[in-house]
Amino acid sequence: MDSAESNVDQLFVGTMAFTILLFLYPTTIVYFAVFKSLELVIVSVNWVMGFLVKNLTSYGLQEEEMVL
Repeated sequence: MDSAESNVDQLFVGTMAFTILLFLYPTTIVYFAVFKSLELVIVSVNWVMGFLVKNLTSYGLQEEEMVL
């Protein structure tokens, strides 16, 4: 038998804290990691597209080279 005094409220709070730390925290970390990596991919693609547009438009045709 356990000789330590504990009541139901203390046991409930301990169980809830353990459950949150064991299950909810890793789930939240994975959720944010997935969406942060998706954001990084979108920002990278946006940067590459902007870089290409900026550099390709700087090599534009002169008016006499354009064919209508």
